[in-house]
Parts: sequence; structure tokens; C-alpha cells
Amino acid sequence: MKAVLPVVLAWLAACGSSAPPPENPIPDPSSSPDPRPLSPDPSSSPDPRPLSPDSSSSPDPRPPSPVSSPPLDIPLPSPEEIGAVSTLRVTERDPVAVAAPVAAGDGRLRIGRPELAVGGGRVNAGMLLREIESKKGGMLACYNIALGRDPELEGSLGLVMVIDTQGMVGVSVDADDEALAAAGVTSCVSEKLRSIDFEDHPPSSELRILVPLEFEP
Repeated sequence: MKAVLPVVLAWLAACGSSAPPPENPIPDPSSSPDPRPLSPDPSSSPDPRPLSPDSSSSPDPRPPSPVSSPPLDIPLPSPEEIGAVSTLRVTERDPVAVAAPVAAGDGRLRIGRPELAVGGGRVNAGMLLREIESKKGGMLACYNIALGRDPELEGSLGLVMVIDTQGMVGVSVDADDEALAAAGVTSCVSEKLRSIDFEDHPPSSELRILVPLEFEP
């Protein structure tokens, strides 16, 4: 048995030297290259962070702080002054006295017979009387307004109607009353007579007709 053992060991040694290598040899960790990518040198790579601007050259984005002004030295009004101002504001104005309208009087007007004063022309007498009568209401209103201010006002007027060849009428005063003139009755009545016209039947020549008027309360 001891003689066979060396022979077996020699045969095993011969077989181990002639055995083929395995198909997938296991790499030696000490001899294979490192599969990890090489990391860059931190000293040579650029800094990925953005460069911050120079604080000394860029404008300050913060708004400027307001400049404090010194307080104004304004004296406050006293309570007495405040009360005086309030009193002035609520003080009402004195009411303005408005004169009451004067009521017109209720006088009477009598128209005398018209008379030819000067002139050679002719005009229809009936037409003349109708035209004068149509103005009676206006002439009486002139008197009643003045009578409302002076209940004792009365007087007589003598007005001359001047009729030209165109039929237009002018008025002149032959006999006036001082009180009626001062009260405005004379001028008002003259305007009423001046509004008459005889354009449809003018006289052949100018004529003057005296119209007597009497006013009484």
C-alpha cells in the first residue's frame, strides 16, 4: 500500500499540469482595471456656481430710506379758539326782509270826447273812438298800479294823438298832472295810445287829436 501511494500522487500531478484552463476564468481583483470612471480633479474643474456680482460696483436694489424731516413747530389752537370757530360756522345769517307785493288799486277812467286840435286831414270818428276804447284797459292798468302804492292818487290828462299820412300815431302831452307824472301814469298811458295805428285808413294830411282822460279812485 505504501508502494502504490507515490505512483498515484505522481499521476495526479501529471494530470493537473496538463488540464485545460477554465472557459470563464475568475479575474484577479488585484490585476483587473477599476471599472469606475475617474472623478475629475476638484482643483482643475470650474466652479458650477454662478459668479456673484461685485457688491461694490452693482447698485443697491433696496429703496433708499426716507429722510426724516424735523417736526414743524405749529401751535395747536386752544379749546376757546376751537369753540369760537365752531360758533362762527353755525351762526345763521339774518333773514333778508322781502317786501310784500303791492296790490293794485281799483280805480276808474273816463275818456272824454276827442277833439280835433290841429290839421286839415280827416279820419273816421267812429273808428277813432273804437281804437281809443280798445286801449282803455291798458291805460286803466297803468293807473291802478300807481293807485295801489298811493290810494289817494287822482288827476286828469290831456294827450294829443299825432296821426301822420302813413297812419302812424305819436303822442304828446298837452295837459299833465304832476302827481300822475311822478307816479309814471303819464308815460305809461302815452305808450298805450302810441300803439294805435291807422295804416288801413291814413288821413290825407297830418292831424292832431286831443284826448281828455280823467283818473279817480
